[in-house]
Amino acid sequence: MNHATLSILSIDPSLRATGVYYANGADRKVWVVKTGKMERVAALSKLKDACSSIAREYPADIGVVEGYAYGAHSRSMTTMGEAGGIIRVILYEHTKYLFEIAPVAWKGIAIGKEHKKTTKAQIVEYLRLVEEKYHVKFDSADIADAYMMARIVKSMIAGKWTTKTAIMVRKRVQEVFG
Repeated sequence: MNHATLSILSIDPSLRATGVYYANGADRKVWVVKTGKMERVAALSKLKDACSSIAREYPADIGVVEGYAYGAHSRSMTTMGEAGGIIRVILYEHTKYLFEIAPVAWKGIAIGKEHKKTTKAQIVEYLRLVEEKYHVKFDSADIADAYMMARIVKSMIAGKWTTKTAIMVRKRVQEVFG
């Protein structure tokens, strides 16, 4: 199998807006699942329903989810753990290979440095840097994050990286897809 043709569904979970990126050849789709300030369980339910629907409609070979950021505050960490668990189950059920990418493994690499995205000006700057480096334009940092994770995992599979993680990913993809 030509690993360059593997389809990918990448989900960047967030407490307020989850970015979803799908790529299968030239077919590219993006979504933002907005939960805003919804009550926690209602937000998790909306996230589950939306991401399950996307995964059913756009089945992918590889599922990518961002790993946990362990420095978060306890309440938000609990909610992120719940959201991350939901996303992992969805990707496990609807893809052939689930890959969790640690934030440190992609954030600094994506645009050459880790970039804060807490103010509107920082988000605008981040999106400008993504567009400048990769020639793709997004109107959401959540979608840009999902795209960046997918792009990095695809480059690991293609052999552009020689880190232990990249070698493990290539080996596992070879085992799963031949």
